[in-house]
Amino acid sequence: MGLRDFLRKQATQILELARKCKFPEERAELEKIARDLNAEVDAIKGDTFVYLCPVTGFRVQGWLADDPAADKATYETVTCTACGQLHLVNSAGKVLSGK
Repeated sequence: MGLRDFLRKQATQILELARKCKFPEERAELEKIARDLNAEVDAIKGDTFVYLCPVTGFRVQGWLADDPAADKATYETVTCTACGQLHLVNSAGKVLSGK
């Protein structure tokens, strides 16, 4: 399951919770969260890729805003979910290292 599919599933589960909610204010808030999450998923343009975090050594899934078939020599900044730092990563998942 890719990142988009995972997030869409989460939005669907939030909507299911909203439908079961007895309080209108809470139902409206859950519906808004689901709509916002779906909008965020729609904004993801590039496909997901996996790169190796140079700090932790963990394999991390991310995505680039540009077309994943773009030039492999082009690097973009990615906020790493493993260490919280910024890394320069290309669409092939190669991390630019200062070493």
